Amino acid sequence: MAFETLAILAGTADLGAVMTSAQLYIFAVVSVLFVPCVSTIAVLYREMGVKITALVCCYTLTLGMVVGAALHLIFSMM
Repeated sequence: MAFETLAILAGTADLGAVMTSAQLYIFAVVSVLFVPCVSTIAVLYREMGVKITALVCCYTLTLGMVVGAALHLIFSMM
């Protein structure tokens, strides 16, 4: 769904014309790691409470950004 949204925002289905292959790869990885779905957050909130839910959200946001930044550094060194 993230790539569909990106295609709509870019105004073209040819994402290779808008982003490099490294950028597309990093986008895909960060999209997977970045934000848990709303239903997951709701279940965590109901089952574990606000504290654990906030920690899980912060962890996934941080993990997505750190992995994305690391991949960017790796690809920029190539």
